[in-house]
Amino acid sequence: MTAPSERSLLRDIAKLLAKHPREEWERLIAALNDDGRRQQVIEAIKALLTAAPPTRAPDGGRREGAGLRLEELGRTEPEKAELLKSLRLKLHERHVLPTAQSLREFAAIAGLKQTVSSRREQAINEIINHLSGLSVPELNQILRQRVRGDRDLGAEYERWVELILGRKDLGRPG
Repeated sequence: MTAPSERSLLRDIAKLLAKHPREEWERLIAALNDDGRRQQVIEAIKALLTAAPPTRAPDGGRREGAGLRLEELGRTEPEKAELLKSLRLKLHERHVLPTAQSLREFAAIAGLKQTVSSRREQAINEIINHLSGLSVPELNQILRQRVRGDRDLGAEYERWVELILGRKDLGRPG
C-alpha cells in the first residue's frame, strides 16, 4: 500500500485499533485466517460499502480539468501521473506550499505565464494542468527548486551578519 489514499485508510484503521479492545481485533484476524469466515467478512464489508462516501477528488468532488487530465495521463504516462497526483494531494493537504504566496511563486517558477486563481483549489488545478504538459525530467527540475517563501531565514540572517561584519564565528565576541 503506497498510494496516499491507501495510507489514509491505514491511518483510519490505526485510529479504529485504538478505539476497540484487542480481543475484537484478534477475533477479526482469526476470521480473516479462516477461509469460510473470510468470505463472510468480505460480504459484510461489501454490504457496508453502500454507506461509504463515493470516490472524490481532493477538490471536493469536482473533477475539473486537472483530475480528468491526470486520469488520461495515467493511461499514457503512469509515472508522471503518479508524481502529479501525489503533488496535487500534498498541495491540497497543505503539506507543501501552504500559503497563497508560496503557491503563486511556485507557479511562476513552473513557467505559468498568467497569474493563478486566488482560490487555492482552482490555482492547484491550473498548476497541475500546466505541469502535466511537461516532461518528467522538467518536472523533477522544477520540483527541486526552492520557493523563496520556504527559505531558512535564520541561516540566511546569520550569513548576512557574517558577510556584513566580516565575522566567521558569531558565538564568540569580536
